[in-house]
Amino acid sequence: MKKIIFIVFSLVIVLASCNENQTLNPENELGISLPSVVSADSVGQNVSSHKVRTDNSVSYTSSPVLNSWTVATSGSTLRLNCASYDPGIRTKIIAQSGNRFTVQIQRNDGRAFGGTGIAYIKASNLCGNIAGSSNITNSNHYYINVDFWATFNSGWVAFYPTITINGKRLYANPLTITAKNIETAVKDNCSHLTNSQCVEYARCRKSSLPYGLFSYSDKVKIINTYTPSANTVAIIKVGSGTNGNGVGHVAFVEKVENGIVFIAESNWVVGKINRRSGTMSQLGITGFYK
Repeated sequence: MKKIIFIVFSLVIVLASCNENQTLNPENELGISLPSVVSADSVGQNVSSHKVRTDNSVSYTSSPVLNSWTVATSGSTLRLNCASYDPGIRTKIIAQSGNRFTVQIQRNDGRAFGGTGIAYIKASNLCGNIAGSSNITNSNHYYINVDFWATFNSGWVAFYPTITINGKRLYANPLTITAKNIETAVKDNCSHLTNSQCVEYARCRKSSLPYGLFSYSDKVKIINTYTPSANTVAIIKVGSGTNGNGVGHVAFVEKVENGIVFIAESNWVVGKINRRSGTMSQLGITGFYK
């Protein structure tokens, strides 16, 4: 998965003009601890349909994260209704593009496979539907890469890597993929307000924003939620003043993704509509008006 780079601009101007009346100046069968969200049982895809793509309003994250190995399997044989599986392999996600994941599988001891066979990614459990597969064609290979696609739009699903080689089935601890909707704001119809102060631009994006927002303390009074979401106005503590209160700042929240708040604002950089992203703490956000 591409890493999100948090870009937090240094405050190079004093936002003393950012007030109301002045002008201008972001069922686990192995006993593994998984998320508490109920998974979608219907997401196991067979080989012919597993490449279905999802829309751009959904983001996907994995556990373990990119390039982190699962804990090596150990212990006795698992005797399941569909087949018996022995421990012996581990896996990691080495690449992600949207809902497509590339998984690398190797033996726990790092030795070559020592035979030919096939590697699978099973959805939901070891007896689940095939989400991806790849042939092991060289017995001297030390690893095999398998692609699979997450085709669900919410919740989480555990994916179980397995290989069948030399008459044995080996399993790895599961990879958990979580899907989350990305909240996206309405189109920016206020981009012409490049020379406006922050409240004017935020009110253009959020028409219900109250008036009388002259100081930071005025802005704090309108906070009605501390949970970031799209189409809200962030109240930001910046500027000089008694106890650091100053006039404060407001910005429109365009979307929230995996705890990262994406904001659009005026009067942060002179003469332009600026966009930044980061956690609430990184952006200095106190709360939100929704």
